[in-house]
Amino acid sequence: MFVSARRSTLGIGVVNARSLNQKHASIHDCISEFNLDVLAVTETWHSNDNYLVLRRAVPNGYTCLAVARDESDFHIKGKMATDVRGGGVAVIHKDCWKSRRVNFQLELRSFEFLCARIDVKPASILVVTIYRSQPISESFFQDFKKLLEKLVTFRCPIAVVGDFNIHLENPENPHTVKFNEYLQSFGLQQHVSSPTHNKGGILDVFITRSDQLSPVS
Repeated sequence: MFVSARRSTLGIGVVNARSLNQKHASIHDCISEFNLDVLAVTETWHSNDNYLVLRRAVPNGYTCLAVARDESDFHIKGKMATDVRGGGVAVIHKDCWKSRRVNFQLELRSFEFLCARIDVKPASILVVTIYRSQPISESFFQDFKKLLEKLVTFRCPIAVVGDFNIHLENPENPHTVKFNEYLQSFGLQQHVSSPTHNKGGILDVFITRSDQLSPVS
């Protein structure tokens, strides 16, 4: 996917890693092979920002922002974090650009997310990486609306990417209908049109403003 940030065109990739433990080398090589400017990663399964496998996925010349998975429930349930699957998001980008995490002061419990503001001279872009694993409910749509309300106040280009676990290939699905209505009401467009899961279905998204240049590749 390529996104225009005024006079700059960025190559942005998205991948669901389902654990970096055995895939950090593949992700490292993917970034280098395709010379990606930005790669958003969901389901890193890393437990903290200093996790060794996360660092190994970052090639030379790149840097990383990350949010570790929420382990607050693991010990309550009597399980160690290493025994539980899922969670964790990261944004890897070329280190020639400065970046910072944007904190919206929102308590969103229905999905994990990381909003990274990357300063791509002469402009900036917001890359929002989302991972949703819980059964879909009204709380997700409420949380998603709160996030979109914040995002559209920014004048710079935005890219909302990640694994939403909503079957967007089915236009008659009530959740899909509601999701698309939200995007339309905020002037946003979802660009992925082919299956993103090995069993079929469009579960991963790439969303931009409707007037942004975002050809799929």
